[in-house]
Amino acid sequence: MSEIKYGDGLYTVDIAKHAKEYLAVLPRDVKVLVSMGSSGCAIASAMLALSRRKLEHFQYRKDGEHSHAQDRIGKIAYGKRKPPPKTKIAIVDDFITTGKTIATLIDRAIKDKQNIRGIIISKIWDEEALKIHLCKIKKYPILNVQNT
Repeated sequence: MSEIKYGDGLYTVDIAKHAKEYLAVLPRDVKVLVSMGSSGCAIASAMLALSRRKLEHFQYRKDGEHSHAQDRIGKIAYGKRKPPPKTKIAIVDDFITTGKTIATLIDRAIKDKQNIRGIIISKIWDEEALKIHLCKIKKYPILNVQNT
């Protein structure tokens, strides 16, 4: 499997290759992809475009992030209301550096009563930094495309 490299690979034609790898490990019962930030949004969007099954994407906005749509849609980034409670979701991102983004997504998914079926990433960059958030993250399967 291929590794998404920071700064390239995600915003080139290679994104289709990466999205196919992510789709290959996506649990069958997942209906919604959840992400935060531009990298997560890019890979989730490519997954939606290439998937043969019906998937939706929900993008949480990072704390302090603003847009022209702030008044209309509040804290979500891209227009869609939150999935109903108990929806089976997969968190997607390019990689884990510190674990902060994934931990934040887990917190928000728990608050919104979502059923986290997995965390799909390309690579874990820093195992030591990840230990800060590991107690939260290790409760959910990490579907690392590098291990498939």
